[in-house]
Amino acid sequence: MDENYPRYPEDNDPRRQPPKRGGSALITLLLVLIILLLSAILIYLRYGDLMMNRLYQFTDGKIGAETGVTSLPRRGDGPAAVEDTDTPPEDTDELPGVDTESGDAIPDEDEFFAPEPEPEPVVLDYAAARALPDGIELSTHDFTLRTLGESATVRVKGGSTGPFTWISENPSVASVDENGKITAVSHGTVNVIVTDGVRKGLCVARMITGSTSTAAKLNTTDFTRTVEEGEYQLKVSGVDGPITWTSENPSVASVDENGLVIPLSKGQARIRAAWDGGYLICVVRVPG
Repeated sequence: MDENYPRYPEDNDPRRQPPKRGGSALITLLLVLIILLLSAILIYLRYGDLMMNRLYQFTDGKIGAETGVTSLPRRGDGPAAVEDTDTPPEDTDELPGVDTESGDAIPDEDEFFAPEPEPEPVVLDYAAARALPDGIELSTHDFTLRTLGESATVRVKGGSTGPFTWISENPSVASVDENGKITAVSHGTVNVIVTDGVRKGLCVARMITGSTSTAAKLNTTDFTRTVEEGEYQLKVSGVDGPITWTSENPSVASVDENGLVIPLSKGQARIRAAWDGGYLICVVRVPG
């Protein structure tokens, strides 16, 4: 029997022949290449401008100098502007990257790590500072200067970080600088306040550098009196005219027209005895 002659008719049926795989593998490879090419095109369309700008920055403008392109356009802005020059930009730091989505300049790295400026001291006048609650502890709360131009520095103790503003009640009597250095200017007694804008600390500064009336004198310039101990009589000697008595903190201690002081609550108050041509101050301390 002829060997080429099929034994069964079904052997000539093409449906029963094994599939040829060479053509399928080639088609698959072509599809993969097409997909990769399309992906590369999409990535370039999406991020090409940004990558070129970054490359321009990292090479310090060398790419632009070699090609003559000193700036890269954004899509939709028309053809790129080309300069016919071999001279690189003088200052490439002025050419930041561009966000292709928003069109905004990409901030330089220094902008993210630049130190924050220190806050400026809060500027208040004496009345506003005096109305703030206490809370700043000072190195001293009462001192005396006896010579014109003499100075003393009051410091803020722990617990407060500032920045601080120092205010003299009367700069013509005692001045104070931004570091708490208090200088005697003339005779008198003044409050010096330091504040951080939220709380305050207060110091009494006495300037005994001469007086408008050398004979005038209080029977005391500083005393402590509890509410239970009751009233205390202040007197001024060496003054012939009428005297006006006032309390700068009447909720702590009041004073009548004759200089009778009545302690009312815990705190500190200054009692002023004033007359035509001068005044004297007494500090009253009322413990809790």
